[in-house]
Amino acid sequence: MLNAIWAGMIVLGILYGAFTGNLEAVSNAALESAGEAVDLCITMCGIMGLWTGLMKIAQQEIGRAVQQECRD
Repeated sequence: MLNAIWAGMIVLGILYGAFTGNLEAVSNAALESAGEAVDLCITMCGIMGLWTGLMKIAQQEIGRAVQQECRD
């Protein structure tokens, strides 16, 4: 359902831009937004990698603490 809403909004925006003579502005905005989306994805991959690594280290340390507690 949500995909249909997004697709409808995109089609309406393109049609409105074509009818008002602003199709070039619509295409420029689409390309600019796509570039910003790629930048956001690259940034989020770095942040996600950082947090995944920190959680892996924490998981290993908790495992070591549990093993140490079982030995005592």
